[in-house]
Amino acid sequence: MGHLSVLTRAKGVFYLIDLFDTLVAQVPGIRLILAGPVCDQELAHAITAAAARHPDAFEYRGMIGGKEKADFYRDIDLFVLPTTLVDEAEPLVMIEAYAQGVDVFASATGCIPDRLRDPACTLTLDRTKDAAMISSAATAMPTGWMALRNACHTHVVQLAATNAFQGHLLLTEICAKQSSSLMMSAMKMATR
Repeated sequence: MGHLSVLTRAKGVFYLIDLFDTLVAQVPGIRLILAGPVCDQELAHAITAAAARHPDAFEYRGMIGGKEKADFYRDIDLFVLPTTLVDEAEPLVMIEAYAQGVDVFASATGCIPDRLRDPACTLTLDRTKDAAMISSAATAMPTGWMALRNACHTHVVQLAATNAFQGHLLLTEICAKQSSSLMMSAMKMATR
């Protein structure tokens, strides 16, 4: 499993490390790959400590882009986003993960619930419940891996189509308001 973001408390990285500590005891062979910059010294220390506790299962790749980012998504099967940001919109990392055939488990923050492929992938931010959910998904994955990848690809195409349609509606509304406003201004000028 993996997580990529600007690594902060609000992105749920402390929670993710605690969740991973629980999962290591439950799911043989599970790994966590973290990527992204971190400025919070306490969080940087927690990442270093997790890597020391789980040297064969925890990897921190730092800030990545380009080929490194493609490798990151290739190296994971589940993307975990336990964000607590109140104004979380549509995290690009979710779209990137789905486009690479990687399923997403994320908290019900901001617009995320509308973007999840499956409501059953909603994190509760209760470590015991989330560990059970991810453990179940991780152990089921070997048998349904290809079907899951295809479902993720289909979902990202549906998201793109929905976003394009919503964007078109918004643009039409803006243009209609602009046009109406311009017409009213022209009429006022003509009556002077």
